[in-house]
Amino acid sequence: MSRYDQPPPDPLGPDEAPRGFHYEWVVAGSEWRAASAQEYRERRCRRPGCKNPPEAALARAHYGRQGRWSVDWLYCREHLYGRRIEGGVVWQRRLVKDEAAEVAR
Repeated sequence: MSRYDQPPPDPLGPDEAPRGFHYEWVVAGSEWRAASAQEYRERRCRRPGCKNPPEAALARAHYGRQGRWSVDWLYCREHLYGRRIEGGVVWQRRLVKDEAAEVAR
């Protein structure tokens, strides 16, 4: 079984989703990846004032006269905003419509 097959249990517990919807965890897009502190030794979380070491990197595209390039925006575990890292994989929450609500229509 691959680490991508089954999301880990929700550490936040079931948040209240709007009626007819629920949250589920999915693997974040390819622009997100787990980052090691050794990889970014001198850098910290991008949140102003945060001194925590980065645990995830978001590859952001930048454009200019020389073309397109990517810059990593680094985030600590506390500032992942609806994402989490489990087993070296970045997961994010997604709001999904309940199937029972669809059938009732």
